[in-house]
Amino acid sequence: MSHFWGELHRDRGLSSDLPLHNPNLLLRPPIQLVFSQQFSEIIDAIRAERQIKNWSRRKKEALMAGDFKLLHQLSECRNLTHSKNKPSKR
Repeated sequence: MSHFWGELHRDRGLSSDLPLHNPNLLLRPPIQLVFSQQFSEIIDAIRAERQIKNWSRRKKEALMAGDFKLLHQLSECRNLTHSKNKPSKR
């Protein structure tokens, strides 16, 4: 399954905007909208799009499923240098 992340203009709609971003999507029907978010400013929509595009596929799928508990777990820092992973100084 392919995922498309990007801003769509409310006045044009899903079916007319997607081919502008990726003409190959016309060859892969059906297209289904599984997540949307509205913003009052286009710059906020672009910022959210760029953030989500950098996420792992698992995080994107958790967002699409509305599984915010899993999304939170996948967002936690796992670096060894993170403060919660350091031994206490007692």
